[in-house]
Order: sequence, then C-alpha cells, then structure tokens
Amino acid sequence: MAARITLICVLLSFFTFSFAEISNENFIKGFKKPFLTNACNKDGVVRRCFKIDNQQCRSNINQVYSVCKTQMKKQMPTVVKTVYESRMWGSKLAMCVVQQLKVANEKLFYKNVSNCSGIK
Repeated sequence: MAARITLICVLLSFFTFSFAEISNENFIKGFKKPFLTNACNKDGVVRRCFKIDNQQCRSNINQVYSVCKTQMKKQMPTVVKTVYESRMWGSKLAMCVVQQLKVANEKLFYKNVSNCSGIK
C-alpha cells in the first residue's frame, strides 16, 4: 500500500513540480488536483481501499485535506528544493490524506484488501 502511494507521489512530483524550487504553500496547493485525479480513479488507492465512488472520494479528500495541509506546512521546509524532497513530502502528504480518510470513514474502509493494510 505504502509503495503504491509512494509511486503515485513520485510520478506526481516529477510531472507536476519538475526540478524547480517551490514554496511549501504552492507545493501543497499544486499537489491536491493531481492527487485527487490519481487517488480517485477506478484503480486509485482511495477507491481500492474504501467503498466509495469517484465523487465521494473527491468530496472526502476535500474534507480532510485541510488537516493534512496544516500538519505538513508545519513540518515542511519553507521551500522544497529538490526532486527528492518533493517525493518525500508528496509521500507524506498522500499518506496523511489517506490516514485521515480512514479515521473519518472507518466503516467504508476495506480491511481485508491486502494492499490496503499499510494504512494505519
């Protein structure tokens, strides 16, 4: 599960942010749209691990994203300078969102799906 989220984040960070330095605020803001698209598509991590459709996925992510935005902004440097940093912070942001979704939607979480077991 964590490997799948990391792969998504690596791809998002590479295509979205390239190699330019970016403020943490813009990083977090820019991460949301591609994350929504990838996590909420039919094979996305959120759709595979929760019993929700695309619209519910997007709505739920929008509800919990602000919690992760606040948490990550406190932890991140003010500027993300390298691809490595963008991958690392993208992975942390994605895991935060998925973990917050699990807390908010425990009844909709598929506990028996093997690749969802990494979500704590």
